[in-house]
Amino acid sequence: DYHKLNKVQQQDTYVDVIVQMSAAPASENGTLKTDYSSTAEIQQKTSKVIAAQASVKAAVEQVTHQAAGESYGYVVNGFTTKVRVADIPQLKQIAGVKTVTLAKVYYPTDAKANSMANVQAVWSNYKYKGEGTVVSVIDTGIDPTHKDMRLSDAKKAKLKRADVEQFTKTAKHGRYFTDKVPYGFNYADNNDTITDDTVDEQHGMHVAGIIGANGTGSDPTKSVVGVAPESQLLAMKVFTNSDTSATTGSSTLVSAIEDSAKLGADVLNMSLGSVSGNQTLADPEIAAVQNANESGTAAVISAGNSGTSGSATEGVNKDYYGLQDNETVGSPGTARGATTVASAENTDVIGQSATITDGSGLKLGPETIQLSSNDFIDRFDKKKFYVVKDATGKLSIGGASDYTADAKGKIAIVKRGDIAFTDKQKYAEEAGASGLIIVNNDGTATALTSIKLDATFPTFGLSSVTGQKLVDWVTAHPNDELGVKIGLALLPNQKYNADRMSDFTSYGPVSNLAFKPDITAPGGNIWSTQNNNGYTNLSGTSMASPFIAGSQALLKQALNNKDNPFYADYKKLKGTALTDFLKTIEMNTAQPVNDINYNNVIVSPRRQGAGFVDVKAAIDALEKNPSTVVSENGYPAVELKDFTSTDKTFKLTFTNRTKHELTYQMDSNEDTNAVYTSATDLNSGVLYDKKINGATIKPDGEIVVPAGQSVQVGFTLSLPKSFDQQQFVEGFLNFKGSDGSRLNLPYMGFFGDWNDGKIVDGINGQTYAPASGNYGTVPVITSRRTKNQFIGGLVNDASGNPTIDEKAIAISSSKDAIYNGISMQYYLLRNISNVQVDV
Repeated sequence: DYHKLNKVQQQDTYVDVIVQMSAAPASENGTLKTDYSSTAEIQQKTSKVIAAQASVKAAVEQVTHQAAGESYGYVVNGFTTKVRVADIPQLKQIAGVKTVTLAKVYYPTDAKANSMANVQAVWSNYKYKGEGTVVSVIDTGIDPTHKDMRLSDAKKAKLKRADVEQFTKTAKHGRYFTDKVPYGFNYADNNDTITDDTVDEQHGMHVAGIIGANGTGSDPTKSVVGVAPESQLLAMKVFTNSDTSATTGSSTLVSAIEDSAKLGADVLNMSLGSVSGNQTLADPEIAAVQNANESGTAAVISAGNSGTSGSATEGVNKDYYGLQDNETVGSPGTARGATTVASAENTDVIGQSATITDGSGLKLGPETIQLSSNDFIDRFDKKKFYVVKDATGKLSIGGASDYTADAKGKIAIVKRGDIAFTDKQKYAEEAGASGLIIVNNDGTATALTSIKLDATFPTFGLSSVTGQKLVDWVTAHPNDELGVKIGLALLPNQKYNADRMSDFTSYGPVSNLAFKPDITAPGGNIWSTQNNNGYTNLSGTSMASPFIAGSQALLKQALNNKDNPFYADYKKLKGTALTDFLKTIEMNTAQPVNDINYNNVIVSPRRQGAGFVDVKAAIDALEKNPSTVVSENGYPAVELKDFTSTDKTFKLTFTNRTKHELTYQMDSNEDTNAVYTSATDLNSGVLYDKKINGATIKPDGEIVVPAGQSVQVGFTLSLPKSFDQQQFVEGFLNFKGSDGSRLNLPYMGFFGDWNDGKIVDGINGQTYAPASGNYGTVPVITSRRTKNQFIGGLVNDASGNPTIDEKAIAISSSKDAIYNGISMQYYLLRNISNVQVDV
């Protein structure tokens, strides 16, 4: 472990790096993939760039004494190598070297969703299902033999077998698989095994199904239809099958991105990330994403599942420490050109459920349950039941003394509370019961799940409402049997009713106050494909990102439709102009999500981006009125950065692509166009947005855009003089056009000095965070052989607060590995790119 080595040892350690060249890659030299006649031409131009690296490679090898590794030339001009840490500065001085970057480690970011985003309406109204489009799935792999991995008509496929075979002949890796999955390669293991052999769940296969599964049949538990079911999928496997570490590296990602662009993918999806990223092009994977966009391949990437940096545990929307900088959105999703996707909860979920009947009218459920073990699916059916009562005759908590001999051989029913669930199971088993049902005690219809159960005894829980009905029936029919069928069913998602956004979705912005994430899609409780014709339910921005990737494939199909009235204009879009347009259309037509827990105020744009995707609204815009609004830097969000004046001006560019003049008015809804700031619920720690009373945003004048032209309009954000600095200012601008069209634009900035504030928490009792907990005192540590302990110990100061006694800090000079070393654990209050510690 590198971090356990001393400073001298670290300098001698060899690390993996990517050396980027000063010369531009092939994709930046006017050689966009849309201009190529064949993949052979792409390879020829790429080979020329790689050949020009020879002199630099030779110079690098003189320093490293290591052979150069993999070379890139299309979206990144560079190569990999191993080098001693101490020799990295020497590499940077070689002529022709732009940057030398440590290779990063990346992790995967873990039927009703389509209707939430109006996808079915696109299928039925426009007949767009992704025909003629290709989506690259850069992930853990795809099972191309799955019954849902199919095309209805292979003649409409964009990438033919001959195209793939020409590419593999020159690339010397990868191969053709099926019409649906025309190309695949295992970039992690350098072989053609593209199926993920993970036992528990296959992340990439789940992602692939969300994008383009094309299942048949009416049973939603036995088939899946993705967002773009007729699209083709590239299986770019970047996670190894050789171990269970579930990580990949920068060089592997760059190779997969580069081949995706070479093969002419319309969209690439990466449901992976490294938490709290940045936008520097010195990172090769960020540069690769940017250059893929410039080649015409739209990059869609998950935002991450880390919630806020101020939460006590990862993946929670809470701030326990009063931090102004809570961003956790991951790299490479932080790349400027990427469409970075946040997660919302699905309205419904396919999961295990129970239905209880008596054969003569009684029917309870189906209701979501948590069964203690799948081995017990049939253990509750056609059984007698026993209501466990306390001394007052009411439903008992299931204590040992509450049972009688009547429980033997029956399914016992108890209520939640007072004792552990496992104890309830233990007492039921000791009483001779054949199984146990635990009834929730909250008086609602909320299912009883996410509880700790012993897997050796048949048990599940029921909601208070359903459970009471069961108790009433058993009390009236103590000697009758009931049928209990346990299986998969489509049921309402209780998390959707608690919070529209997924709790885990990562917060923006990027550390330079760049706007991220960009948009929200369904990612909580998504049912999709697994290996061997299987299916499962998973949650994560990993599931939201492929939804947007599939939607952008539909948008691309609409652009390619020669019957589209704007086809002539769309045909002119190349490279970044094309990918930026797709992103802008989706963000301009997204629907901002309201926070149902705080009087329907908005969810922060730093959490949801431009809002929840509406695929039909985006396609409607492409077919009827593809007009747009962007900030003055061309981004479909306003980045106000940090400012100190209570009046902040900015400009928007309105582009009218129709043949008639358009006039726009700001939405008159006070909630929609209010100005917001961030707040923390003092009881729960939950972050939410609240209105800034007296704050306004107004245009400088009337917004009139002539046909076929663009107009820049000034706006002024005014804050009340009493508004304190060091706070976020954010919200949405919604415009209604004279033709009934609508445009949506999020904005975000920081009132105050963004750079003001500590980055590392204090040491020896000097705490910079405004609350205790993990961000309290940073400990200085010594060790007794393998066991760490604090130096000096904590004592209470005059106010009773714990602090370190500096007079007691000491270490031993002996060589017996007892208290003869010193180290520290420091807590970062903000995202950083580099740390140097001097002792």
